[in-house]
Amino acid sequence: MATTTLDYDEAKKQLREAYRNKTIDYTQYRQSIDVINQKQNLGEPVEIEVEDVEIELEKPMSEMIGALRRPEEPVEIEEPEELTAPAISLMRDREEVVAPRVERIMPYRFGEKADPLSARNKYINTMEQVYQITYGNSPEEAKRKARADADKYMKGTTSEFYDAPQFMESNIVDIEKGLLRDRETGEIREGSYPELAAEAFKRQIVGKSEDYTLQQANLLLEQRIREQRRKEAREERAKSPSYILTPGTTKPRFMVEADIRAGELREDIASDVGRAAQLALVKPRPETGVVYETPLAATMRGGLNLAPAVISSAIQPLMPGTIETDDYRMADSADVADQILVNIAKGQGLPQLFDANVYLKTTLSNTPIGGVAEFVTGDREDAAWMFGFGSEIGVPITGIPTAYKFVYKPTAAAARATARAVGPRTGEVVAAVTAPIEYTKMKGLMSVVDDYLGEGTSAAIKDEFYSGKISWNDWIDSSAARRSIRENSSEAVAERVVAVNMLRSIVDNQDIAVKNLGFMLENPTTKGILLEAGIKIDDPAAVVTKDLLDDILIREAKKLENAARGNSDFARIYNKGEAIQKQTSEMLEKAYGFEEVPKLNTTRLTTQFQSELVRTALAKSLATDKNLYNQVFDTLRTGTKSGRQQLQKALEDIVGDVYSYQDLDVIYEAFKKDVRRDVADNLLNFLPEDLIAIGADVVVPRKSWTKAKKHNAFYNDLKGKNANLKYDPSDKKWNITGSNEEKKKVVNEILDHIIDYAGVDTVRKSEVYQDLISQLQFGTYDQKYHQIIQEAFIARSAEKHLDGFRMRAGGEQFRRAAQGEFRGDILAVSEEREFAKQLKKGAMGDFIRDIRVSRQAIKAQQSASPTIKPVVGVTPPPQFLNLTRRVEAKIDQVSDQFDTELKRLSKEYGNPIDALDEMTETAWKVTEAETIRITDELVERGFQGDWEAYLNTFVEKRYRDQIKSLIDREYGGMKNVTDDELKDLIYEYRLYFNKSDQWKALLSTYYGSDYVKIAIDENPFHTEFIRKLYGVSEADRRLEVFASRGSTVLDINYSNFLEVINRIEQEPLFKGTGLKTVGLAGINRKEATSLPIQEYILGIRQSQVVNDEMKAFIQTNPEYGVDMIPNYLGSDLQLNLQPLTNVYDNIIDDAVDEFAQAAFGGKEGDPAGLFAAQAKRQNAGSLLADVHFNTMSKIGTKTRDDLRKWVQGVWGGQNIGQRTLKPDLTTARDQLQQILAEPYIAVNNTVDDLFDRIFQPIAEMGIPQNVRNNIVNDVKEKIWDIYFKGFPVDGRYYADPGMGVMEDVLRNTEDFFKANGVAVGDDIVSALNSNLPMFTKIQGTNIAMMYGAGMAKTIDNLETLAKTTKLRTTLERLRIKDDDKLALIGATIGSATEAFRRIATGGLLAGIYVPVTRYLGQNIFNANIIMAGTLGPERSFRGGLASPMHMKAIAISKYPDDAVVFTSKGGREYTAAELRQLESTYNLGLSRFKVELQERTATRTMTDVGRDLSGKPLTTPSWLWSKIRPDQRGLWSTLADNQDQTFRRATFYTALQDDVPLEQAIAISKRSLLDYGSIGRQERSLFEKYVFFWSFTRQITTELINLTAKAVTQNLGHNFVAKVARASMRQQQQSAAWLYNDDRAKSRMYSFYKGMIDNLPLFTYGFSNPYVESYETLLMLGTRTIGLLGIGEPSTAVAVEKLIGGINLRPEFEFLLQVVQDRYSKKVPPEDIYLLKGTAMWPFYKELFELSPIDPKRRRPQDPTFSNEFDQQQQYKMTKSGARKYAAFSVATLLMGVNRIPKDYTKALMAKDQDDESLRKQQLRRFASPNVLLYLLGAETSLRSVDERELIKRNEFRIQKIFNELTRERKK
Repeated sequence: MATTTLDYDEAKKQLREAYRNKTIDYTQYRQSIDVINQKQNLGEPVEIEVEDVEIELEKPMSEMIGALRRPEEPVEIEEPEELTAPAISLMRDREEVVAPRVERIMPYRFGEKADPLSARNKYINTMEQVYQITYGNSPEEAKRKARADADKYMKGTTSEFYDAPQFMESNIVDIEKGLLRDRETGEIREGSYPELAAEAFKRQIVGKSEDYTLQQANLLLEQRIREQRRKEAREERAKSPSYILTPGTTKPRFMVEADIRAGELREDIASDVGRAAQLALVKPRPETGVVYETPLAATMRGGLNLAPAVISSAIQPLMPGTIETDDYRMADSADVADQILVNIAKGQGLPQLFDANVYLKTTLSNTPIGGVAEFVTGDREDAAWMFGFGSEIGVPITGIPTAYKFVYKPTAAAARATARAVGPRTGEVVAAVTAPIEYTKMKGLMSVVDDYLGEGTSAAIKDEFYSGKISWNDWIDSSAARRSIRENSSEAVAERVVAVNMLRSIVDNQDIAVKNLGFMLENPTTKGILLEAGIKIDDPAAVVTKDLLDDILIREAKKLENAARGNSDFARIYNKGEAIQKQTSEMLEKAYGFEEVPKLNTTRLTTQFQSELVRTALAKSLATDKNLYNQVFDTLRTGTKSGRQQLQKALEDIVGDVYSYQDLDVIYEAFKKDVRRDVADNLLNFLPEDLIAIGADVVVPRKSWTKAKKHNAFYNDLKGKNANLKYDPSDKKWNITGSNEEKKKVVNEILDHIIDYAGVDTVRKSEVYQDLISQLQFGTYDQKYHQIIQEAFIARSAEKHLDGFRMRAGGEQFRRAAQGEFRGDILAVSEEREFAKQLKKGAMGDFIRDIRVSRQAIKAQQSASPTIKPVVGVTPPPQFLNLTRRVEAKIDQVSDQFDTELKRLSKEYGNPIDALDEMTETAWKVTEAETIRITDELVERGFQGDWEAYLNTFVEKRYRDQIKSLIDREYGGMKNVTDDELKDLIYEYRLYFNKSDQWKALLSTYYGSDYVKIAIDENPFHTEFIRKLYGVSEADRRLEVFASRGSTVLDINYSNFLEVINRIEQEPLFKGTGLKTVGLAGINRKEATSLPIQEYILGIRQSQVVNDEMKAFIQTNPEYGVDMIPNYLGSDLQLNLQPLTNVYDNIIDDAVDEFAQAAFGGKEGDPAGLFAAQAKRQNAGSLLADVHFNTMSKIGTKTRDDLRKWVQGVWGGQNIGQRTLKPDLTTARDQLQQILAEPYIAVNNTVDDLFDRIFQPIAEMGIPQNVRNNIVNDVKEKIWDIYFKGFPVDGRYYADPGMGVMEDVLRNTEDFFKANGVAVGDDIVSALNSNLPMFTKIQGTNIAMMYGAGMAKTIDNLETLAKTTKLRTTLERLRIKDDDKLALIGATIGSATEAFRRIATGGLLAGIYVPVTRYLGQNIFNANIIMAGTLGPERSFRGGLASPMHMKAIAISKYPDDAVVFTSKGGREYTAAELRQLESTYNLGLSRFKVELQERTATRTMTDVGRDLSGKPLTTPSWLWSKIRPDQRGLWSTLADNQDQTFRRATFYTALQDDVPLEQAIAISKRSLLDYGSIGRQERSLFEKYVFFWSFTRQITTELINLTAKAVTQNLGHNFVAKVARASMRQQQQSAAWLYNDDRAKSRMYSFYKGMIDNLPLFTYGFSNPYVESYETLLMLGTRTIGLLGIGEPSTAVAVEKLIGGINLRPEFEFLLQVVQDRYSKKVPPEDIYLLKGTAMWPFYKELFELSPIDPKRRRPQDPTFSNEFDQQQQYKMTKSGARKYAAFSVATLLMGVNRIPKDYTKALMAKDQDDESLRKQQLRRFASPNVLLYLLGAETSLRSVDERELIKRNEFRIQKIFNELTRERKK
């Protein structure tokens, strides 16, 4: 060795030469230059050590050309020296500066070469013989097939150390020169621009072997020599003019030249083919010697860098002083388009461009940016790079949305404007070309409008649109034109429907002067009808009469009817118009006759019209004289103070007053608004627009919402409305503040908003709204009503400032509008749980659906086929969709609420059994209260509070006798019993049955269905087990006079449940047959008596949640509620029994006449007169009317259920063919009479008693009995005709009821059919089997909800939610019988497997006994990046780490109740008490731990309070075990949960602050850190059995797909995540880490350069980006799945094996896969050695896992070495047998939860262990590089750098091994 000194310039020159000759790489070059610069600054000499070996830094080109050999000749490549170049010596100096001096580890030495060529040739030879001998192929065919087989294995490698498929590999050789390698011939040639563009996005070569480099040089030189020869030949030929004839030929020169070129081409092709064949035989394909980018690196480079690549290329010519550097390469052509490809292929962007500009670099280094750069990187010259880095942050990912919005759209708009100027048809053509999707949608929309009212209806609209009268100039909003068409179409359809029906209502009542038609004269349809009738519109004397219009109106109505028959969507609109027309006719008839307008009995078809009528009248009054306006609120205040009934009357008077004014303008406008809204809803649900839901049913155009001026005006308006509303948490009420005058003004404003929002018809039917109005008069209202007021405020303000409106149908439009911030999701995670449904309701599914229905509508119009018409159908209102979301969020909290309450009560009572007793009794009281309520209401309604009458009529005889016997015995007869005492006895009777049923359900849960069958159904005496008197003698039992009392049955609680079980198990049949724990394969099983109680309580509470929400929905949407026997004392009617009394008087009078005629020959004479007088005295009409009403009111729940079945039977079943609303009811009447058996008997008895009294004066006259019987039976028949058919009432739409069972039930059903578009007129026009009404009882009310198929599935889901608790699976598992050993063993294995899964999960995440600080740290710091992807950056920052809202979320439990935590943008104050209540009521999202560990189980619930499942106290060991058992959540998992919940809570607060609807705010909270609850049960249970962390993987991948789609197509804030990934890529490029890392490192957020170790740069890395990790997994699985198709893989078996290997299987399955493949990692983890070396465990460890030192030539660079007994540094490896044992050991420690913790803390110690003594014993290398604290927080991790030479060598050895194995197999 010799030392020499170089001057600085010479040293730099030699470095440049070494870099150009590839002796050193770019990183080594830059680092050495840095050392030289440092020495130059310090004035130190540059000394280098040079071995006595001459090193040629560069070979002359002549030698390279001379080195070309024939392909068959082998090429010998000299092995390069490792450490002899001057540059390497300089690197040593650099290393001493930045890292401790340690012994270097050499990579694989290149003297140990693999020989895949020889192995390949042997395989080819073998396969040729196989194909010839076995398959009979010819030698040529056999050779071809053998080579093809071999080529499948000849592929390059990647930095991932796995065999990547030969897929999407780039053939670019030199992108700067535009050269690529031809895939067919292998020749290097210039590529066309499309070829280069395609190849630039593929996986580029990032590393090459010497063999590959030399081969590429040979091919390149051959190509250049050939091109030079051609060029010289062409120049020679070009010396003579082309038109001169070639000597000796008759052809011109140019033709001869063409022949020569063709010959050259043929020669080249032949030469290429021959050379390719020779190369294939004797040389390995080039891919074996290259390292390709991984799919992740390629997509990040090509995808994230697209926009920066384009922008950099565009501005490069504008930046003088830009030079080519190693970081920024330039296209040789200097063309912008070529430079784009260079930038894409090289991953260059603005940072590299700015850094390559000498002027910018010099200037910025002297600015504050230079100071920042010096602080961050240590070099002021990095300022230009940092400036480019910052500039690039604002660059979009693809730029596609921006270009589309600001380039394509304006251009297309200009083209359409120009085309419209030419003509409508031209405009239509251009519209179709420039916006084909929107054009298709508009054509579909127009087809629907045509279908509503007939072909050609929308022709005028089309002409207006295409001629430019309807604007399409808004190029920002692509649906603006369609919105214009929708608005115009809605108006046109409404005007036609309303005109025909309003004219009919008017002319049917009286003639009218034309001038009095008012606004109707502006209606085009009205004008047309009047003109056709010959009426002059401008003639003030003209009069409209029925005779003039009748025929025209009949014809026009028929047209509407025909349109309705062909389209069920329009049928609903037609039916509504007809119903409003009839009601209006009756009302106007009364008004014109100056009669009192009766109170309206509205239906589904008319209720919205009534509300719209009042809104319109109030608006008109407010704008004119304000008389009606003031009168309304005076009436409301007066009515409120007089009680609820007066308030109802006041509300009804408002409607009557509107009609009394005979204001046709108000009626017409209300009619038109009502119909127009329905038409608009239909069209919106057919093709939804870009709307946002900002309230329960309020939507606004997104365009309006995003305009700052409108947005701010909306919020300012809301602030003003909320200014005087203050919450008092002490009594949970909102108070109206201010002076008395101010309070009155606020109250009036709120009343105005409520009437406008809910509608007067809804208010008069709803107890909720009436109670709210009553409370408002006192300046206060309950907390539960505040949201109603807020919704009313939002609706008014949105309409005023944001072009908003309310939707009546919660169909497709509202569903999409309610997506809110999740618009554009490919997978609708917030809406569905099943993957297929999430995809269907996502953006792609929506797009496909819109195109499909549009094309269907167009096709249906063209073919006139009704079978293919797209139908919107009937959908529930928006409030119902919101209800389902609230229910799910509430039910998710039930289990946590149960656990919290049990702990609280256990602590309070000191005994968990007492706590369970109270909770069970509370649950029973829900049922008890409902029983009492129903009984009270039944007696009040049906018997006017007469409990004795109820007892005599409604109580079964044997129980009635028991009650009367008890009364006689204890009270001395009925006369001595008070009403309250009798009421209590009847309650006892009713509660006896309900309590018995509850016990039956509990015992059935415990013992199973066999108990129900044997103990109750077959042996009723077993019900004695639940009685308080148990085990007494039979004589004592008989003394219990009234046994059927609720008080004789044990109260339902846990203590009594244990007592009952003890009684039952005295019977041998049931001994030990209840629920039991599984135990260990059936050993030591214990009774699980607490489970049925838990399930009972949870079930009751979940049912309550559903029922409360359903009840609230019916109260605010009363049109959906139906009392199967109407409550004629209800709030929606004022009972008038006089018409019914008159009917009965007539019946009795007729009966008296008939009897007198039959018995006495007439009415004259004493006997007849006496008889008639007696009948008169009975007041029979009033009596029978009362009995009728009472009987109608007595029908209980069971009868209502029967009526539901009866209704469905009238039109369903055998009667399905009756396509009419007036079916044959003969059979139905018989069925109904059986259903009403009890009322039937009661009515008959009443008639018999009545006539007994009537006949009393003539009883002794000997009149034949048959005469009397005939009269009485005839009366009964007529009475039952009324019961079943009803009686004609004076008008159809007001309050006098028909009072018939059939009449009212059928009326409701008819209204249902018409409101659903099933019927038109009396004809059913749609399929009945899918449109029959369904009913569900609303507990706590007398209302059944009547609904159709559109709501059926949702109702079913709600009922399932109410019934299904989380304990059902546990119950089934514990019901295994003792003798079923196989099932017990299976259950034990299943339980153990699940327990081990939970343990492993806990150990890998937060930790079990010791915290996994790295996970906890990453959990905090990764939260923001996850939220940025799910919610976008703005909300992520507002609710993210250390944000003000995050701090409030942390401290919320410490705020006083009345503290205002924040105020929403709309001025609503949120107090701490309200926020805590919201969080306890609604589930804001399941954390990863709760999902992965299935946190709440029945066992944990009981152990938390010191009991086991049998309710017995835990033993001390059991109690200790319950606290430390690793398969349950512990301290650290709870801490992780709290971290997660805090972020969710903060995000929830930000949503509330933005006045986001509650349902959307809950969804935002759930989605913020991944909505784990949105995975279907079946999917989760299936995949979690096999895949580790499935829930997280599934949801983060889902969010990745969603954010990618939105970032690419919509330029939303979600592209921030992609920008973060791009910034991470740039930072790693700057630190040079990008070239030396694998995908695990590329997914990290940042990197730090730590110096050189083992000739490789060392880097540490920050947190991983979960989205990039997920993307890498997707790409890996995607490329491996492609291998299944035979692309890039040699066989399907190999592809399947790789695909399975890429799945994150559970540890036990991963181990089984290793065993099957017989492949194990022989690497010994350095942390294991560090932990054990020097301890007594080290020899045992070495022996157990069969460790041996690694050959120094094969050591792993950068990994630690450890000294042996001779102080020699060593690394270790395992034998295959030892590796197998270590794999089993790793699985065991994983399943025990102790795998990660020791490794993490050992690595932390290694990072800390840096002293000299430790360096003598071991050299920790990269493990010593991280900062200890950062490492423990997960913020810094050391990863091994990748050596391309090692990768290539591994790949070649792998290929050689594969060929050798295949050859051996084939030879067998």
